[in-house]
Amino acid sequence: MSFDPSIEDISKGINIKDEDLIVHILSQLGDDFAHVPVAMKSRNTPITFPDLFEKLIDHERNIKVLSTAPMVATVNNTQKAIL
Repeated sequence: MSFDPSIEDISKGINIKDEDLIVHILSQLGDDFAHVPVAMKSRNTPITFPDLFEKLIDHERNIKVLSTAPMVATVNNTQKAIL
């Protein structure tokens, strides 16, 4: 039986262990975050929820910065004039 915390559980004040919450979050991440669960598994110590939250926010910021970086157009003139 797997544990899947729902919004109703959280809103009712049911205690959810950090481990269960972290597993649920990692299993719901999209393709942009595919390497995050791999990195979490390679850690020597388990990650805490606040640390995971911080790392996910940092990664999301990096994705936004990279996706909005301006493209610089360059021209390479290789044609020679024929006289």
